Amino acid sequence: MRVLAMASQKGGSGKTTLSGHLAVQAQRA
Repeated sequence: MRVLAMASQKGGSGKTTLSGHLAVQAQRA
């Protein structure tokens, strides 16, 4: 299992959307 960490001090930078897309692509792979 791979673990990816995303961090940003700025709010509203799309972290939730990005992590959702990454999860979908990881499932498809």
